[in-house]
This record gives sequence, structure tokens and C-alpha cells, in this order.
Amino acid sequence: MVFTTRDVILMDTQRPGDTHPLERERIHFLLLDDALRGLEDIAADRTEDADTALSRLQQQRTEKPSDRKRG
Repeated sequence: MVFTTRDVILMDTQRPGDTHPLERERIHFLLLDDALRGLEDIAADRTEDADTALSRLQQQRTEKPSDRKRG
């Protein structure tokens, strides 16, 4: 991210912990993009039951790195 003198001044006038307005907008776009990709996954039937997915992820975490499938 590139900051100009104006950006630094804007950030200095905000309370600690506040995000820059452009950063807040970027976060909103990322959330919307994630939601859109999720809806595309549902439409393409690329879904998995939550319990099954969690079990699979937990199993992958307990496997030794040499036991994991490469790919």
C-alpha cells in the first residue's frame, strides 16, 4: 500500500484502532468477494457437510507430513 503525505495526516487524526476509510472499503470488498465465491461454490455443487469437512481437516492435521498426499 502506498501512503502519501495526505494519507498519513488522515490516519493521524483518527483514534487509535480506527481503520483508514480506504482500508475499511477494501475489507468490505473482500467480504463481498468471499460471499460471491461461496455462492458460486454452492451453484457448482462444490460443497461439503461441515462435520465431514472438520473431520477431514482434523485428520490432515494429525497425519505426519510424510503421510500426506502430495498435490
